[in-house]
Amino acid sequence: MSSAQYAVDEINTKNAYAEDNKNQYLTFILAGEEYGVDILQVQEIKGWDNVTKIPNAPLYIKGVMNLRGAIVPIIDLRQRFNLENLEYGLMTVVIVLKVTSDGRERTMGIVVDAVSDVYDIAKDDIKPPPDFGDSISIEFLKGLATVDKKMVMILDINHLLTKNEMEILNSASRRGAGGNSVGKAASQQADSATNIALLEKTFAALAPQGEQLTKCFYEKLFSRHPAVKPLFAHLNMKEQETKLLAALKLVVGNLRNPQLLTQTLEKLGKRHKDYGADAGLYEAVGNTLIDVLREASGTQWTDAANNAWTGALQNISGIMLRAANE
Repeated sequence: MSSAQYAVDEINTKNAYAEDNKNQYLTFILAGEEYGVDILQVQEIKGWDNVTKIPNAPLYIKGVMNLRGAIVPIIDLRQRFNLENLEYGLMTVVIVLKVTSDGRERTMGIVVDAVSDVYDIAKDDIKPPPDFGDSISIEFLKGLATVDKKMVMILDINHLLTKNEMEILNSASRRGAGGNSVGKAASQQADSATNIALLEKTFAALAPQGEQLTKCFYEKLFSRHPAVKPLFAHLNMKEQETKLLAALKLVVGNLRNPQLLTQTLEKLGKRHKDYGADAGLYEAVGNTLIDVLREASGTQWTDAANNAWTGALQNISGIMLRAANE
C-alpha cells in the first residue's frame, strides 16, 4: 500500500470516530515545518504529475491538472509562502482540496513535501496567530496548535488565493471546459497517464516471460528482416537478449520520470548510430516487438494496449533518431 493511500485510509478511519468538540486535520510537511488543513476539505492525495501551464499566472500557480474530467488548479505552497524551492521527487504529493470563496465551491490541489499525519485537535487548542505586521500576510493562517510537543500551523485554505488569482483560475477552467488549448492539453495529459499505467500493467504481466520474449523477438526479427542479422554477427546473442530485456525494464520503470528517460534514450540513440541503426531498423524492431508482446499476452492484449505500446515505441524511436542525427 502506498503512503498516500495509507493516509487516505487513516483519514476515513479516524473520521468515523471524531469527537464532537474536536476537528480533524490532515497535516503535511513543508520546509521542515508541519501544517494542517481541515480534513473535511480533503478530497484525495495523489503523487505529483505534470501540469498544463496557465499563461500570465503567478509562479506559484503551477498550472492545471485533469482529474477525471475536472480541470483542477495546482498551487505550490513553498512558492506561495516564499520558501526555498525544492525539486519535486518521489515523496512530493498533491493534496486535492475543496475550497470555498465568494460563496462558490471549487477544487484545488496543493503541492507539499510529504504527508505527515491526522490529528484530532480541540477548537480551544487552536490559538490565534501572532501579529507579524504588514510584512507577512496571515490571512490564510487560521491559528497555531501544539500537538505532541510540536507546533502545527493550521491553514485557512479558503483564503490561500486572492480574488484576482481566483479569477485567473476560473478563466482557465472555463476555457478548459470549453475545449480550448488548456483543456485539450490537460485531457492529453490524462490520456498519457492512462497509457503509462497500461504500459506498466502489461509489462508487469509479461515480465516473468522476459527471457523467452527476447529470444523469440530476435528469432522473429531475423526471420522477417534477414538484412538486419549481419548487424548482430559479432555479438553474443544471449547477452544481447539480456540487454534488450534490461532496456525494456529501464524504459517502463522511468515512464513517470520523462526527463531522465529522455536523457537515457538520447544516449542510446547516439550509441546505436555507431552500430548502423537507421529509421528502417527502428521500424522493424518496433513492429516485431509489438507482435511478440501481442502473441505472449493472448486474449489480454487489448486495442488500448496495442495503441499504448505502438505510440510509446514510436516516441522512443523518435527520441533516439533525433539524438543520433544531431
